[in-house]
Amino acid sequence: MGEEALWDEELAGEETLDSLMDSLNTFYAKKVYRDRDLVAFGHGELVVARFTEDDMWYRAKVIDTDVDNKQAEVFYVDFGNTEWLSEDRLCCMEPQFIHLPFQAVMCYFAGIEPTSEDGTWSKQSCDYFGELTDRKTLFAHVLSTGWNSTIEVQLHYTAEDRDVDIREMLVNAGMARKGGRESMPRLSRSSSSSSIRMLPG
Repeated sequence: MGEEALWDEELAGEETLDSLMDSLNTFYAKKVYRDRDLVAFGHGELVVARFTEDDMWYRAKVIDTDVDNKQAEVFYVDFGNTEWLSEDRLCCMEPQFIHLPFQAVMCYFAGIEPTSEDGTWSKQSCDYFGELTDRKTLFAHVLSTGWNSTIEVQLHYTAEDRDVDIREMLVNAGMARKGGRESMPRLSRSSSSSSIRMLPG
């Protein structure tokens, strides 16, 4: 057996996000009980959450809780979006679904910030960001990496043989202003089919 054939076999045996998602949904579709009836989910806890748009199960992490209303806000660790869910849509994450590295990476725009007084991205800004990036291959120039694995980036794509700086597009459209490090506008998991390629800084 040649080296190339051996390499192909090793790649074929590696688990992908798609195969993990298939296994995860098959497993949790069979669960007919909650495994946490008495104890609330805690901040930072890894869970499997049932996404409201498609009722599929996804890997997630609890980032906020509302004990009185039995709800939790979760961050989908493979796709980067968040939502509030009732606790009956959450289950503990079984060990066999943890080993694949989480696919979502928290990114920050370098040099721009929201225009709102409270420092959050408006829906209009998020929608415009989606229009700029949907169905495009994006290139991220990584400027720095934080202690918590967040990265600071310049984001652009190529159109008609020229580079388009997304920061400049947001600023020119009045959706952002030049300033400090800010997280990117959030998109729903199903709203964008763009891909991102990281470039070393």
